[in-house]
Amino acid sequence: MKTRIWIAAIILVAVVLGSISAYMFFDRDEHTESFSPRHVISKLDPDIAKPSISYNVTLDILRNVGYSPPGDCNANLINDHGWNKTYWEISWEKGLVHAKVDASTGEIIGMGDYRDVRKEVPCETVSEGNAATIALENIKRITDIPDGLSEPDVRTDDDGDFVLLWTQYIDSVPVRGGFINAKLDKCGNLVSFRKVWHGINVDVIPGITDENAVDIARAEGLNLPDVLKKRVENADNVYTELVIGRPSSPLDRNKSLYGDYTLLWSVTFEDVRMTIEGPVISTVTIQVDAHSGEVVGMDCTK
Repeated sequence: MKTRIWIAAIILVAVVLGSISAYMFFDRDEHTESFSPRHVISKLDPDIAKPSISYNVTLDILRNVGYSPPGDCNANLINDHGWNKTYWEISWEKGLVHAKVDASTGEIIGMGDYRDVRKEVPCETVSEGNAATIALENIKRITDIPDGLSEPDVRTDDDGDFVLLWTQYIDSVPVRGGFINAKLDKCGNLVSFRKVWHGINVDVIPGITDENAVDIARAEGLNLPDVLKKRVENADNVYTELVIGRPSSPLDRNKSLYGDYTLLWSVTFEDVRMTIEGPVISTVTIQVDAHSGEVVGMDCTK
């Protein structure tokens, strides 16, 4: 009996620590589908990193767009490995207001204002039809809006607030990790936004077909560790998607984690096992360079 209690305690601790780790590495304001499993961030020492935009300049940038951070607000210099950006993360008002400012360009790439201001301003009618227009008008006061934005995905959350997501495309091909997301309260106040938009030029004409990519990925999948190899061998479904992204190589320690942006066939093998509790789905995604046919990485697994 005591052994079972100890095992249960160990499992509980592992779950809690895993949750804390995920919270540390993943930004609550980000669109969750934009993450890769190895998207990590780290803090930098400003005295060593010497960013182009200093802490004091960052405060001035925020004040110029109407925010009022004090001189001694909480600040960290963050290196975001997934998005390949270094930014200042500033918070004040006991953490109710926070901002992300690109430490190379000075662009404000994120903002969250969780103070309740709904009673302080006139409340306009917000709907799914005009939420995008209202959100962009608010964001324009803070940062530039890219040309040629597609129509956003719009949904409401449990509080009735509006959550919007614009995905970056190049000639109709989605850019992994390129997006603007925003949240409006029911009165049209901008609660938060995040902008990760990549200035890249990629040839979007693939040199191989999706069928070629599946064959290449399946062959490469046989070289994976046994647990992943079985997912490829037993796959009930195979999905392909043409994307622009930075291939990741979490299994090859001799390569850097992220490659350069390129055109990829993302090939996902999905293994479905039926259990008493219901279906259990396991996947492995292999990234194939859509120009050369070379396997360049592995993406999400679960």
